[in-house]
Order: sequence, then C-alpha cells, then structure tokens
Amino acid sequence: MKINTNFEFSTSKKIVLRRIILIVAILFLLCLTNIYLGVISHQIFLIILGLSLLINIAYCLTIYFAEANKNQYPDYLFQYGYTKFESIFIVIHFFLSLIIAIITFHLTIILNISTIIIRIDNQLLLLGYIFFCSLILILLKKIFDRNLSGTNDRELVYNFIVWKNILIMFFVCFVFISIAILFYQAEKAKFLLHLDKILAGLLSLYLFIIPISNIKNAIDILIDKPASDEIQFNILSVVVENIKNYCEFRRLQVRSAGKKLLVEIEVVLPYDFTIEQKYKLEKRFDKQIKDIYLNSITRLYVVPCNRDCSENDQLDCPIRKPQK
Repeated sequence: MKINTNFEFSTSKKIVLRRIILIVAILFLLCLTNIYLGVISHQIFLIILGLSLLINIAYCLTIYFAEANKNQYPDYLFQYGYTKFESIFIVIHFFLSLIIAIITFHLTIILNISTIIIRIDNQLLLLGYIFFCSLILILLKKIFDRNLSGTNDRELVYNFIVWKNILIMFFVCFVFISIAILFYQAEKAKFLLHLDKILAGLLSLYLFIIPISNIKNAIDILIDKPASDEIQFNILSVVVENIKNYCEFRRLQVRSAGKKLLVEIEVVLPYDFTIEQKYKLEKRFDKQIKDIYLNSITRLYVVPCNRDCSENDQLDCPIRKPQK
C-alpha cells in the first residue's frame, strides 16, 4: 500500500486556506459596512475607506492562490519567495487605486454628495466604530501572520506594508472625526463639508504610494527581465577569474526575482570529478559573487568532459594536476 507522505502538509494547507478565506470574508463585511455608512451619512471619506479594504482583500486572495498552488514544503536553503504573485498584486493594486481615485473624483466633484453635517452624537458613534474596526484589523493581521508563519523566509515583501497602510488610513479617519467633533462644538460645522472632501482626496492619493513606487519593478519581474549588462559583466568577471578551476565555460544566466539575484553558471569539469569537488567550486563562485551582490543565489551546473584527456596525456586537461 502506498503511504501518502504529504498528508500532514495537505491538511495544514487546507486549514491555512480556510482561515485566509475567513479573513477575506470579514474584510469584505467591513468594506460593505463602511460603504453603507458612508452612503447614508453622505460622508465620502467613509466610502473611500471601505473601498480601500478591497486592496487588503486583493492581497489576501493573492497569497491564497500562492498557498493553494504550493505542492511542497518551502525550500529552506534557497527560498525565492512568492515574488511573481506579489508582482501581480502590485499591478492589481495600481488599477484598484486608479478606480478608487475616479470614484472619489465622481463623488466629490460631479455628485457633490457631502451635503449633510453629521450630528455630534452620530460622530461619537462613528468614532467608536472606526476604533472598533482598527482593533479588528489588528486582530486579522495577527491571524494572517500566524497562519503564514512558514513564509517569513519567503519574503512576503508587501504583507506588512499593506496592513500598515490600511491601519494608518483608519487612524487618520479617527483623527478626522475627532477634529470634526471639535469643529462642531466650536459652531463651525459647515467647514466639515470641505474637510470631508479633502480627506477623501488624500486617502485616495495615499493608496497610490505602494503601486507607483513598485509597479515598474513588478512588471520587470512578471516579464522575467534579465539582469542589467553591468551586473552580467561583473558576475562574468568572477567566472573568468576562476578559469583555472574548470575545463570550459558554457553558459551564464542572471535574472532578478524581487530582491534576489538568481545566478546560473554552467561549466565543464573532468568526467571523474567528485561531487565534493563540484561543491567546492560552487561555494567558491557563491562567495565571490556574494562579495559583489549580497542578495545573489548561485547555482552551478556541471557538464562532464568528453574524456579526451584520459585518452591522451593528462596535461591536456586544463585543471588536472599531473601525477608525480
């Protein structure tokens, strides 16, 4: 009978996926609640705050698909991360931010729905609601991080940033409502109509911080862009420097994977070289390349020679020492 050695992994993966879906469901509920409260209270900033939660939902779903398509435990020695998944998220983030910006413009300029001043008792309720939502988001982030504890070394670059940004937005809204209460008590509540529009505009612009600064790098990763000529030549110089340690150089490939630089070198070694000798050469390449690019991961691929050196004199081999 065949034993399923992946049972434990499959079971734990299903639990993680279910919890991510639960987090997405709660985020979606908060999203709808914020939009509903914004519509009935004519507060644009609440609508934008609710729509911004779609970005967190998009990120959670991105990690969900990454986890769902994972069919083995992480490689703890060489971890490349879910770079392409996060790159897809950056593109999605950009278009979601663009849509939210258009909605903000439509609500503030064209519809001008911010025409009602919320009574002070309702403002206090909103203040408590924003505080409650912030606590829920902090709890959801902790649950999300705990379920993905095995991804620490896989460099989920945007995990902390996405959750941090939405918490900052809720904090800003909390401060805004507190200021609104002060304006209301100072009998200058009419100014709140303009303050709501300003806050909505600032929130929608703030959503562009992540995608604008990262979208070019994300697109480069998605199209599997090779490293620049300068990087290629610097690494090639290391290969040439070690020319006495191998028979023949075949191929060099250097590409970027997020913050990692993936280096693949193919050389020819004597047919009877041991794995240990190959390993020493790989470690030598890895150390010298890391001296230049600390974020590099080097792979050495070895092809055996055609044994011409054994048929003739050993001196024909460029690296084998002659027998004494």
